[in-house]
Amino acid sequence: MEAVPQSLFSRDYDVLENSRKIADIDMAWWGERADVLIDNTTYKINKQGFIKQTFSLLQGSQVLATARKESLLSREYVVEIGGTRYYLKRKSWLHRAMSLSNDITSLGVIRPRGFLKRGTIVDLPEEITLPVKVFVIWLVLLLWRREKNNNAAGSDSG
Repeated sequence: MEAVPQSLFSRDYDVLENSRKIADIDMAWWGERADVLIDNTTYKINKQGFIKQTFSLLQGSQVLATARKESLLSREYVVEIGGTRYYLKRKSWLHRAMSLSNDITSLGVIRPRGFLKRGTIVDLPEEITLPVKVFVIWLVLLLWRREKNNNAAGSDSG
């Protein structure tokens, strides 16, 4: 599975499996939220809170998954799906790849497509539903965008 930008300057992504589009991520221009379209069903991704942020994947009013930081200093997100906790964190401080794990082992990885290519390669477990996989992909894309914006702001020496 992979997520690729819809065009050169797009913030929106197509999620592909075997080169076939299976989902559409419409990233909001303002704020950290998105609409996801899968099989003519729209899912919403919203953010609640300012300091202790929680991201939620919604189908109508039903919460399918949430993600939040355990603490302000942590770079790890806890993703809750139906009462099961997963942990999303960087595989290594050297690389941008993110690992999804349970309490015991790594279950999957989301990593950049390559040095000059935008998008991601996604390897997540079968037991996670497609809408939740897309939610995790969106969260990784958001974290990478935040990191890029923070690096750009920090490198501005005026």
